[in-house]
Amino acid sequence: MKSCITGNVLSLTGDSGATGIGFQLFRNGLTSALAVGPDSSALGTVNQWYVGTASSSGSTYTVPFVVRYVKTASQPTPGSANGRSSITFSYQ
Repeated sequence: MKSCITGNVLSLTGDSGATGIGFQLFRNGLTSALAVGPDSSALGTVNQWYVGTASSSGSTYTVPFVVRYVKTASQPTPGSANGRSSITFSYQ
């Protein structure tokens, strides 16, 4: 499985032993997987989403995530299943 640049299923890292599975990220409490895009802070980059507006200097936000493994092949094989993702924040 190739790395995901857009979409909502991310591939396992190369050191994983399992095959035929990927993973999805969810904002805690939501039922739809997050769509991902390239690491870019440029306004309008695909799959950006709004976190909130700072009400005062020093405002903080907590954005909990949940990860779910998903089958990507008809016959997955067992083994370690490691994943990696990054988040780029843009203050606009």
